[in-house]
Amino acid sequence: MWNRHLLCLGLFLMLSCKAQQPTAVPQSDSTPEAATKKSTVTFPAELPDFNTVALHAQVHYQDSLQSQKVTAEVRILKDQTIWVSIRFLGFTIAKAMLTPQEVLYVDKVNSRFYKGNYALLNRLVDAEMDFQKIQRLLLGRTLIPIDATANIRLVDQNWHSQQRWGKGLFYCEWNPQGLGLSKQTVDQPQNAQRVEVQLADWDENALNPIAKFMVLQMLQAGKTSSIQIKYDQIEWNQTLTYPFSIPEGYTPITID
Repeated sequence: MWNRHLLCLGLFLMLSCKAQQPTAVPQSDSTPEAATKKSTVTFPAELPDFNTVALHAQVHYQDSLQSQKVTAEVRILKDQTIWVSIRFLGFTIAKAMLTPQEVLYVDKVNSRFYKGNYALLNRLVDAEMDFQKIQRLLLGRTLIPIDATANIRLVDQNWHSQQRWGKGLFYCEWNPQGLGLSKQTVDQPQNAQRVEVQLADWDENALNPIAKFMVLQMLQAGKTSSIQIKYDQIEWNQTLTYPFSIPEGYTPITID
């Protein structure tokens, strides 16, 4: 079992689930939601138009056994690098740096490190991970793009989309004012797994709108865990650095 610091670091890892290319889910007009109607809608840009972004966050991880609050600093060089530092009481307890090809992780509490591909993260969350899913999640976008033929409906004045994702289903709900994403869910009944992320406090007046509050909930094998993320500060297109080193004497984390 990975320690709780790694689980906190996994705030941007829990949401991706084993997937194939999504396809639309056919749905009859005779659904129980009699008030629904099919329509067309233009969704926000896939990703904000930016070069770099620095995110300063308060993070609260909780499951049936533990609860922990930490602070996180995330720096993103679009489509190239995600750098994360986790602090507890002012001390750095874990760091990670991700690229599309490589994952680097240092656990300063237990003097361990990982250097390799996404296999470790796949094992951690029982999911197929990649750089783009993590980047999209951190920026408040859907984990995968909405398919062009996805079933889209207006329900109680909120836009809903539904499409297949591998053997599961992918649902989204959109705020009608500005079309900010308010909820996305990946449901995998065959694995008894359900993952939901709720988004709120959209900074819609910013050049690049982003949700400043997220709640991630994961249900797997009857056990529930959650992560609350609150962005205190968001800085776009600043000159950022991504320092990362593995201290001498640290023990490598291996995958059995």
